[in-house]
Amino acid sequence: MTHKKLLERNRKITDALQNGAKVTDLAQEHGLSPQTVYHIAQAEMEKRRKVTFTEWKDNRNDEIRNQYQEGISAEELAKAFNLNRATIFRILKEGGDSYHRHLDTKIETSTLRRIKDFKQGFVDYAKKNPNTPVENLAREYGISPSSGFKYLHEAGIYRGKGRKKKAAKPKGVNQ
Repeated sequence: MTHKKLLERNRKITDALQNGAKVTDLAQEHGLSPQTVYHIAQAEMEKRRKVTFTEWKDNRNDEIRNQYQEGISAEELAKAFNLNRATIFRILKEGGDSYHRHLDTKIETSTLRRIKDFKQGFVDYAKKNPNTPVENLAREYGISPSSGFKYLHEAGIYRGKGRKKKAAKPKGVNQ
């Protein structure tokens, strides 16, 4: 490979990394080891005098931690930064005390909002159809009857389940 083509390849690798490409994908595409891709990117970024590869990676990791603190889920971060979900969690845990699971905090993620909206949609649907059994409503909504009852109970709505209870017989009355 000529020197000119080598420089062009290195520039493309560095640009792709900055745009979120995976090191392993770039290594496979260019027939290099992942370690070589890291070295190329590090050298190229130092030439550009913008930031070193380590600084770029630290900035990216800080951005991931900040967005997670703002309620963006690990799944969404993995897609946005073109990383594996496990890598996102590793970055979060390396951040020190600032990492807490969203479930353990009061942070409302987009996933929790979607679940909340789904539950509220079912409750509203049940309110519009007060004479329809919960089992039928749940089936129409694509959930189990027990989930339907759970969502209604969480909203403070209690409906009878199944058949009606018979009135107790008065004592001393024989039939």
